[in-house]
Amino acid sequence: MKKSLIKQSVLFVTGNQRNVKVEGSKEKVSAYLNVLLASRDLYEALNQENVTLLEIKRLVENKKKHAIVYKTKTNKDWVL
Repeated sequence: MKKSLIKQSVLFVTGNQRNVKVEGSKEKVSAYLNVLLASRDLYEALNQENVTLLEIKRLVENKKKHAIVYKTKTNKDWVL
């Protein structure tokens, strides 16, 4: 992942940017989008006061699942 895309991704996950521009094959873009959204869901949950450990665990597992798909499709590790 290029540094500019990593920066945009961090800004998106943290809620400081509403969208991310990404180009590539439909398969790779889909894998990126899924893991990006899973990362944002986890980040948002971690910032909630009333979130349960069970919910965090479910979100971490979901993110890991999407990170594996991302790695399979792009041959790159998910860095967030």
